Amino acid sequence: MACKSENSKALPALLLPGDQSSLHLVRNAVFDSIRGMNVASIDGDMTVTSSIVASPREPNQYEMNSVFMPVWFELIIRDGNCYLVNKNEQFEVPLPGVKCKPA
Repeated sequence: MACKSENSKALPALLLPGDQSSLHLVRNAVFDSIRGMNVASIDGDMTVTSSIVASPREPNQYEMNSVFMPVWFELIIRDGNCYLVNKNEQFEVPLPGVKCKPA
């Protein structure tokens, strides 16, 4: 049996429709990776697009110089495993238990 010498390629991925468990795990990974940013919304239907954006809440009267900007993510699949890529800071988080498919 020959060994595979090519590197595995990451592909954009989608969640399976109706899989609330995977959606919950991905949303938790988003919150964990933004380290304390108060999120107003996570936008993007992960069953339709591999791109997700976490938007910060509006600063209050005491936080007018807030540096929080939206954080972009991409859901990818490589070797049958799903990952969440933080596009702003260029790191990926493995998503064990998440079921996804190539986009």
